[in-house]
Amino acid sequence: MFIKTLLAAGMIATAAVALAPDGMAGATSAGETNAKSFRQLADLVFNRGEIDAADRFFAAGFVDHAPWPGFSPDVAGFKAGLADIRKSFPDLRMTIQRTVAEGDLFAIQSTLSGSQLGEFMGQKASGKTFSVEAIDIVRMADGRIAEHWGLIDTATMAGQLGLQP
Repeated sequence: MFIKTLLAAGMIATAAVALAPDGMAGATSAGETNAKSFRQLADLVFNRGEIDAADRFFAAGFVDHAPWPGFSPDVAGFKAGLADIRKSFPDLRMTIQRTVAEGDLFAIQSTLSGSQLGEFMGQKASGKTFSVEAIDIVRMADGRIAEHWGLIDTATMAGQLGLQP
């Protein structure tokens, strides 16, 4: 109920304060399975850059309510957007800090980090690094991600990369 209330109120970002550190609050067997699956996605797809492996983690008809800017809100858009980001940050890393599960919804607080070794937002490779917080909420269906909502601290990222005036 907690996650659904946050989604309905448009308060996804406040979920971080209610998450238990180093584990899952209110975890169930399904929640533990979902956490394991998401950790595998983070490791293979984000950290190792095996973007084609993403197909096995997403349900048919997946909808991304927070797609990468300029990309479609489906699996193809997710993969293309992540591939584009990894060109700028080939060492992109997602470190999962906390998770919480409730019914078919699963929330993740993570840290995203990387080094700008390619062009990003019109800025040539600078070698600058970023490390920012992110919150993702996913709806699972049959062990796969059916929907995604997410927030990344892009203001801090832009400041760390020197993209703000």
